[in-house]
Amino acid sequence: ETGRTSKVWIIMANLETWRKKIYGMALLKIDEETVDRVAAELNGESREILWYLWQKGHATIDELAAVVAAPTHMDILLKIRKIINPTAERIIGSPILAFEKSKIDCETGEKILFSWWLAGRERPGERREETLVDILDEGDHIDVVMELLGVQEEDILLKMGKDKLTISANTLNKKYHEEISLPAEVNTGEFTK
Repeated sequence: ETGRTSKVWIIMANLETWRKKIYGMALLKIDEETVDRVAAELNGESREILWYLWQKGHATIDELAAVVAAPTHMDILLKIRKIINPTAERIIGSPILAFEKSKIDCETGEKILFSWWLAGRERPGERREETLVDILDEGDHIDVVMELLGVQEEDILLKMGKDKLTISANTLNKKYHEEISLPAEVNTGEFTK
């Protein structure tokens, strides 16, 4: 059938390399000296945003807009995308600000939704609320790459629907179940673990 993706590849080998490449900024150690180096290259409002996030650790777009009296959220997004992160990439090799749908603030234990975080500032005990997943539509197939810490490949069960992939695992230490919506319909008879 034309217009349908015929394969889904589940890539489980060498996740460490993939994770370092995709989430390289999580490996950064951001300290005050690093923030100072990046801030020195920024304009006034961009510098204020960076220092606010250094002091607080995270902030919603509304908070960041209030910090610099930005008329719209787009002004903040453009500062992050066009000024702050490109400057950080040039100086430290990676973006310094990252958006998270859901993350636990290790200082308060509070679940923070839809906020900007200073990358590389994770503290001991901080944990991600969501599994790292990358879905790549390659035209004739879809690659799904994910991190399942503490799970062996043989413990992973896959179930394919026409537009979703269900992944589950049961081990002595961990139970896991997640449904992932796919960007296209797939032939459910052809997928590889």
